Amino acid sequence: MDQKIEFDFSGILDCIHCGLCLPKCPSYVILGTETDSPRGRIFLMKSFSEGAVEANKVFKKHFDLCLGCRGCETACPSGVKYHRLFEEVQKVIKENIEPPLISRFLKRIILYHIFPFPGRLRFVFTILRFYQKSGLQKMVRSSGVLKIFSKKLDLSERFMPDITSSRVQKFDFKSEEKGRNSRKKVGMLRGCVMDYIAPETNRSTVRLLQKCGYDVRAPDNLHCCGAIHQHNGENKMAKMLARNTIDSFDGEGVTAILSNAAGCGAMMKEYGSLLSGDPAYSEKAVRFSAMVKDITEFLNENLSQLSFKPVNRSVVYDEPCHLIHGQGISNEPARLLSSIPGLEIFKLNESEMCCGSAGTFNIAQPELSLEVLKRKMENIKKSGADTVITANVGCMIQLKRGAQMSGCELKVEHIVDILDEAVE
Repeated sequence: MDQKIEFDFSGILDCIHCGLCLPKCPSYVILGTETDSPRGRIFLMKSFSEGAVEANKVFKKHFDLCLGCRGCETACPSGVKYHRLFEEVQKVIKENIEPPLISRFLKRIILYHIFPFPGRLRFVFTILRFYQKSGLQKMVRSSGVLKIFSKKLDLSERFMPDITSSRVQKFDFKSEEKGRNSRKKVGMLRGCVMDYIAPETNRSTVRLLQKCGYDVRAPDNLHCCGAIHQHNGENKMAKMLARNTIDSFDGEGVTAILSNAAGCGAMMKEYGSLLSGDPAYSEKAVRFSAMVKDITEFLNENLSQLSFKPVNRSVVYDEPCHLIHGQGISNEPARLLSSIPGLEIFKLNESEMCCGSAGTFNIAQPELSLEVLKRKMENIKKSGADTVITANVGCMIQLKRGAQMSGCELKVEHIVDILDEAVE
């Protein structure tokens, strides 16, 4: 097979192979193999670009085991943008290695024919909710029938989150507080799955923003931001969804675009780079990305507008990868939590380490995801806290699975939920 493809490896030589990334890489920490470390993968990229190695199934496997957490970027003294190199090598893999027919079919259906369409996604969640509430899921799990087909399939199914609702939640986005005619407007990305898995988190987000004096705009035609497509090497579809997201907020008159999902926020902040070659959207994308803020970032700026009552709980904060590494946000959530009286905040060892969710990684690579999660749960249990706080829906799902798996009485919450509980 001809393995020629346009591959932008600019910046690859910035890696000095110092090894400071190794203890921050979940796959290396668990597996201990050099080729499953950031510098090992960069060496493979360099070798491919020089024609020393081929893009084959062995080559692909080492990149499949990368969680894309970007912890290596925070640790790197040379400032290597690993995630951009990783996106480039995904193009190489897609061009040169044809996946099995069933994998190719499912990926196409999910990424192209379900996620971009709200109605279809709602139908899928309706089916999944029936599967869970009817007792069918319990019967399937207790019978072990999925193991007959595939141990990997059985593990992936066990990472399925609880479907709270099969409907898009309806609630008033406009402030109705007496004496306050809000003139400030902000946009909010509701996200693909939040309404089905954690609808109250979106409600909490809106209530907090209203308390700060803002009206919230969440356009009906806005759905997927394209993050899941970009992480899976579907660059063309990611760009299309990025354009749709930008267009959805056009004319709304908002001063900021907010997200309570770290992965989505990190994606939207990079629209300027993603659409840099698009003459119709390059400038609009840069302006849009400049307005994007994580909800913790924005609430921290408006902290003087919030007053909190005591919440008597002990908590640890687990840093979402795409918040601390992707967006460089860590102090803001800590400051918000420390503003709640009565809250006992414990230190979490390796809080900056990935929990194993990593977008769709826990479905695609459930064995490694489970090992990464076990390490995370051991650290959480050692902390002695009764609640773990995070700031990303994928992390919430993963940590709830970890609590069930370890059999510990542990509450898992999004940071906006505990802030909403505490706000007066």
